[in-house]
Amino acid sequence: MTPTLTPPAGTVAGPAADERCDRCSAAGKLRLTLAGGSELVFCGHHANRYAEDLVKITFFTTDGSPEALKLSREIRARKLGDLAPSSTFLVIAGLAGPDLKVEIEGEAVGAA
Repeated sequence: MTPTLTPPAGTVAGPAADERCDRCSAAGKLRLTLAGGSELVFCGHHANRYAEDLVKITFFTTDGSPEALKLSREIRARKLGDLAPSSTFLVIAGLAGPDLKVEIEGEAVGAA
């Protein structure tokens, strides 16, 4: 099975259990918010389909510890392998909910 571009379970709110991939109706694994505010949900297969188009990844976190930075690097290496989009690690005061610790934002450029 191919890994998906999702952070570890419990670190961010993913798609609800009943959300389906917008491309094929499989179980949703990754929710993307577009610049205009609309959202897309992808299954693992379709999330990986766009991995090579990634040009930038930003990790937003409420934990600025060296361990959190190390974990972000491990996630990137595990999920992206040899792909090398630019990365930014930002420590912020808070996310949308007090239980959220990490948000990962990706920018991709490629043919639709």
